[in-house]
Amino acid sequence: MTRTIEQILGLTPMNQFDLVASPMRTLFVDNPPKDNFLPWTHVGNGVPLYYGVSGYELPAGITLPPLVSLNTGRPAVKHLKDSPAVMALRAAWLQKKAQIFAGKYHIPDSEDPDTVNHLNWHEATGFTRPYPGEKTVRPASDFNKPAPTKADLDD
Repeated sequence: MTRTIEQILGLTPMNQFDLVASPMRTLFVDNPPKDNFLPWTHVGNGVPLYYGVSGYELPAGITLPPLVSLNTGRPAVKHLKDSPAVMALRAAWLQKKAQIFAGKYHIPDSEDPDTVNHLNWHEATGFTRPYPGEKTVRPASDFNKPAPTKADLDD
């Protein structure tokens, strides 16, 4: 695509990959079909963009099928009908997330990798499935390791 844009604009290739790339001339025609210019009607979004985001509820009267995990085929997120135990786990982990990343998003490897791996797993599985190799969903309070104080050699 870059090579084609460069040729349309009369630019020289930016690098060797652009130079040897095949132009996409076949996408452009002199006489496009007249159907391309007929009026059209858009189809509105059937699922609100915030569906599945914690903290948001669907407007009254709207019901949607549950979000489904591509890996398991089971519902991926059940925010509105979670048990009190799951809601407590979610709240604790979100508090832990705010604590461990407070002001450190720009610092690589600034937090214990085990904590971050567990956080990512639990967020992705709706705080209902144990981390691989574990028997239960561990609470955030189990992860109180301090952040590394010394930078890695590869930083």
